[in-house]
Amino acid sequence: MQGKDPSPDLPLHIGGQAGVDPFTLVKAIYDGGYQSASDPTVVRYESTRFTAYNASTNPHGLINNPRFPKMHFRITGPANMAEWLEENIYGPLGVVPFVNAAGEVSPRIVTMPAYDQVPDVSALVEWTPANLAEPHPEWVNEGREQVTVIKATFVYAIAPSFIQTRLPTGPGGSLQVALLPTEGGRDVGFDLFAERTEVLTREHDRVATARVLHEITVRGIQSAQLRKKFLGKYARDIFDRFGDGPCHATASPLSSAASPVEGEWVRLNLPGSYPALHNQSRTGSRLAQVIEKTEGIDGAKFRLLEGGPSSNALSAPTINLTASSTDPENAINVQVSGLGTGEGYEVHLAVGGSEPAVSHSDWQFHHLRGDGNETVHVRGMPAGSTIWGRARATKPNRIYSDWSSRDSQATTALTAPSSVADSSVVGDAATITWTNGEADFDVMVDLILTSDSSQVKEPVRLFAGATSYRFSGLTVSTGYTARVWHADRFGGESTKATDTLTTTGTAETLPAMRGLQVLVGAA
Repeated sequence: MQGKDPSPDLPLHIGGQAGVDPFTLVKAIYDGGYQSASDPTVVRYESTRFTAYNASTNPHGLINNPRFPKMHFRITGPANMAEWLEENIYGPLGVVPFVNAAGEVSPRIVTMPAYDQVPDVSALVEWTPANLAEPHPEWVNEGREQVTVIKATFVYAIAPSFIQTRLPTGPGGSLQVALLPTEGGRDVGFDLFAERTEVLTREHDRVATARVLHEITVRGIQSAQLRKKFLGKYARDIFDRFGDGPCHATASPLSSAASPVEGEWVRLNLPGSYPALHNQSRTGSRLAQVIEKTEGIDGAKFRLLEGGPSSNALSAPTINLTASSTDPENAINVQVSGLGTGEGYEVHLAVGGSEPAVSHSDWQFHHLRGDGNETVHVRGMPAGSTIWGRARATKPNRIYSDWSSRDSQATTALTAPSSVADSSVVGDAATITWTNGEADFDVMVDLILTSDSSQVKEPVRLFAGATSYRFSGLTVSTGYTARVWHADRFGGESTKATDTLTTTGTAETLPAMRGLQVLVGAA
């Protein structure tokens, strides 16, 4: 792409196979990384917002924040920076790019905060009739703004994940090649980066009569499973903050009162404020987030978005992970308990031999459910791995809880192949055979130099049940070690079974190819 703008025929793909952290990408864009190197337009931003999230030292950091998924983007033409970021990252992820007093972009999350963002409600700025100018603010709740249904349209580029092969065992055999897309079972043909759309919806847990729709478009989430996870969490965050309709107020603090910046949370204690339509009560101390600040000749005015009663975070639930009786290799049971009345929860999972730190990016959002305690059968886990889990409580208009104590569960390891042997070893080719340890899991084979373990043939993925593979293009009179193992679709692998072989000093002569056909198209 160097020196050429992206186009539909030559798009720019950002994210690679694993995806990109969305706010790492925002920082790179603000730094001019996707503009002309000789004359980039650099945007000033508050640096602490664009550093790594840490629950204790940098809870407002957006980079590697576990609230946000890894994403992929397919850029087909030059775009306006602010519009593209709003449409693709800020809007879908529930973040507003506020501007601080220094004129720097200072984004803040505007869905319900978690314990780390507002750890101590009593430490927030408090406004009362004594330090606010008249007229004192009144809450305004417009019923038509209630949200009961989230409709998300996902636009994404799809690419094949790998090529599986079953090679012939001798002259006259046929070569079979299967192209497997990242969308399980969906053929992408020969358009390696086809653009797709998918529409998903989630309805409010407490839908009664009216169905009020909120629509978003999300780009850059390739995995079908991750799209469902994202929508579930996004819908919960929106419903918890705006499901009953957002309540607004405008306040003008006196000079003696503290003056927060946009995005910060405050406490308002305004007895007799206009009641909200959904619960007929706005008395007592309430939480509110500053969403706009304007300066005038009579002082600053703040537009506030109400966030719920002035209560500290919910209490953390308990999580317990156990082995699956039906799919011990690739599933676990997750039990969440200790929730209060009306509370839901979200679960984060991580894979690793030791427990990740609380702010580590290995923790990834996995699933959530509605109100109440329950046990969920979670699939898609890598075999032979230790799975760590944590949970936190959620509730409409309440600060989300701290994380629970962590628990772990190991999935069953795959049984390795056995009886690996070689045959038909010549100067530049060798066939290996083996006995499978698993009947339903794919087979991986590679080749390394026996002398120094340097990989000379990268891993090839074969169909489940394959029992032989032929390596070609080898060096004559050289010692090699062939390795064979089983792998699942989620990153789990068995141990490697090996066989050593030495090629001869004479290369194999292949017969002339005849009767070749080239098939093009869906057939």
